[in-house]
Amino acid sequence: MKRKENYASKHIGKKIMRLTILRWIASEDRCAKVEAECECGVIKTYTLSTILNGVTGSCGCYRKEQARKACTKHDLHHHPLKHIWRAMLDRCYQTNHKQYHNYGGRGVVVCEEWKNSFPSFYDWCVNNGWQKGLQIDKDIVPKKLGVEAKLYCPEYCSFVTRKENMRERTNSHFLTHEGMTFCISEWAERKGIKYATIIGRLEKGWSVEAALNTPILSNDRIVDYNGELVKILDLCERIGINSNTFRGRLCRGWAVDRIMNTPARKHNKRTA
Repeated sequence: MKRKENYASKHIGKKIMRLTILRWIASEDRCAKVEAECECGVIKTYTLSTILNGVTGSCGCYRKEQARKACTKHDLHHHPLKHIWRAMLDRCYQTNHKQYHNYGGRGVVVCEEWKNSFPSFYDWCVNNGWQKGLQIDKDIVPKKLGVEAKLYCPEYCSFVTRKENMRERTNSHFLTHEGMTFCISEWAERKGIKYATIIGRLEKGWSVEAALNTPILSNDRIVDYNGELVKILDLCERIGINSNTFRGRLCRGWAVDRIMNTPARKHNKRTA
C-alpha cells in the first residue's frame, strides 16, 4: 500500500493531457488509484497507469467534443443521428413528405435550437440516452404533463423503442381481439409474430383472429405424410416444390397429401 502511495505521490500536481492529478486514493486494487480534475471541471477517480500511458486523457469530454466536431464534416454525414434529425425536419416542414399530414399538417414543429443546429440536437441526444436503434418520441412526456404534443424540443422529447413509439403515435393501427385492444406492434410482441407479417395478412383480407392466431410455419416443422413424420423442407426437396408454396398451401387448409400431389404452377417468362 505504501509503495503505491509513494509511486502516486510523485505525480501529484502533474497535468497530463486534460487531467491534473490531485491526490492518491487508497484502494485494495493492485494498481494505484488517483483523483484527477479534468479541464472541464469534472473530478473523478482513475487508474494512474492509464493516465501516464495516455490511455485516459480526459473525463470523456474530449471524445464528445470530437464527435460533435465530426458531425460537421462530410465523412459523418451518414451518422444515424443525422438521419433522425433530417427525418424529423422533413416530417414537419416538407409538404410532399408521406408523413407530413401527421406532423407538419397537424401543426407539429421543431424548436428553433434544433431546427437551426444539428450539433445542438446531437449534443442533447448523446447526453439523454440515445442508442443506435432507438427512436425519438415527442408524445410521452407531454401526455404526462397534460399538454399538447406538437413540439420537438429538449423538454418534451425522449428516446424509446420502436414498439413504444408505435403505441404513442396518433396514426397507430389498433386491433381488438379477445377483449383486449393494442397497437399492431404490441400484438406482434405478444403473439411472437413479426409486425410485417400481421400487416401483410390484414392487407390480404385475413380476419383479425386469423392474422394474430395463425402460427408461422417454419421449414423445420414436422408434418405427417402417409404415416411418416417429416420436416417440411425434406418434403419440398422430394417433390421439387418451393417451401414458401408448401407453407402457403398448408396455411390455406390444404391436406399434406394434396400438397404433395399438386404440382406448382409454372409462370411463363415474358418475352420482349
